[in-house]
Amino acid sequence: MNITDALYRHARERPAHLAIEDGKRIISYLELAALVDRAVSRLQARTIKPGETVVVSLPDTAEHIVALFALAKLGAVSLSVPESSLDHEKSTAIEGMGVKAAILANGAARFLDLGSIPVGALVDGTAKDEAAVGQLTTPAAFDGDLPLMVTQSSGTTGVPKRLLLGHRQIVERNQPKIALLRLSASDRFLQVPYLRFGWGRVGAIVMMNLGGTIVLNHGKTTEDFLRYFSDAGITCANLTPFHLRSILSCVTSDTPLWPNLRIAFSGAPLSAQERLLVRQRLTPHLLEAYSSNEAGDVALASPEDQDRYPDSSGRLIAGIEARIADPNGSLLPFGETGEIGLRARHFPREYLRNPEANARHFRDGWFYPGDLAALNREGYVFLKGRTDDVINNAGVKYFPAEVEAVLLLHPSVADVAVIGGPHPIFGEVSVAYVVASAAIRPNELHKLCDGRIAMYKAPHWVFFLDALPRVAVGKPDKKKLRAMFRHYLETEGR
Repeated sequence: MNITDALYRHARERPAHLAIEDGKRIISYLELAALVDRAVSRLQARTIKPGETVVVSLPDTAEHIVALFALAKLGAVSLSVPESSLDHEKSTAIEGMGVKAAILANGAARFLDLGSIPVGALVDGTAKDEAAVGQLTTPAAFDGDLPLMVTQSSGTTGVPKRLLLGHRQIVERNQPKIALLRLSASDRFLQVPYLRFGWGRVGAIVMMNLGGTIVLNHGKTTEDFLRYFSDAGITCANLTPFHLRSILSCVTSDTPLWPNLRIAFSGAPLSAQERLLVRQRLTPHLLEAYSSNEAGDVALASPEDQDRYPDSSGRLIAGIEARIADPNGSLLPFGETGEIGLRARHFPREYLRNPEANARHFRDGWFYPGDLAALNREGYVFLKGRTDDVINNAGVKYFPAEVEAVLLLHPSVADVAVIGGPHPIFGEVSVAYVVASAAIRPNELHKLCDGRIAMYKAPHWVFFLDALPRVAVGKPDKKKLRAMFRHYLETEGR
């Protein structure tokens, strides 16, 4: 199989149906298939062959989608790299990958010493004049397990780890979410995560597979999101908790503004109170996904699941097994917290050229994403944090998530991340980084914790930021926050 099979089927069966809305530019399925055909022939003219890896370094435009699908149809492997990357970051991204060329925006500077292909050289021309259903070629027939793209972990615990995902993996592992969100060819999907990220590319592939419409997001502010949802006929979107919190800060309605909108979010949990507010103010159709780049969606929480177990991140998807282990690898009983291990037929088996990461995360047929969690007998997952997030205060361990949940109860706390910081007596204490919508005195947050959590868990330091640093999938970048706190201690001398 080839992920472009569905695109060409839609081009033949529903040629005039809208595939991409890129600002004022409208592209039908027939036009899109013709553009992909043209790009494939021009890639072949530049001697790009099946199995070769090509960098895609483009903004979120229709041409970006054309380039991704052209490489897929050809059987090549795409590796997306942000346009803004510095040379040393580009070198790290492609190291050891044997990259053949780089597809760049028109007028962009070269990409290191690779052969550069301006995207205009692939797609320029008038697709309408050339497009005819009978002239469309058939995607290359090859094993669907062959690689489609290089993706990477979010970098939450260090240097991002690269892995290959195949055509069949991408299609199969998204079926449960498609079913729960009732996605179909009639949907208009707002493309929020950048196409350079694995999550963003997969969202576009899913919508093309269904035959729906991708509306490319060119908004920069929360108000832009509100206009898209209100004026552009959007029916579904993938968002992060950061997006949802930003929208909630602008909406005080007692009834859902968009009662038919379906939203899926992942990247980090929302508190039970925040999820309830989303369902009350924005849409009742909110789906939480516990997922990773490596495994895709692992557990899903429908509104009914959220009501049943408010502290859960969802129930394990059929076909996925989970286990909870202690630091020695011994199995823990239901309800106890430990490191979660996952197993499924469609999971990758290793990272690329990273034996240390493979030894840490792929063990005895199980994948360990580095999350601390508990399971109940019904298969619900209760996330507690990352394995390197645990704060050890004088031998008593706790998780930042429970401190963050309390701080978010303050009406002026718009966003928060808690890390562990060194202490000469207690070993570690809580350090809170807060984004506030109005002035807050630090002692207000301590009072908020009193009676809700043990006071040794309350923040010992509180820092206020305009915005939290984030990794690609939207999670707070705690590695960067730890570095900021180390710098603070070094410069302040305490």
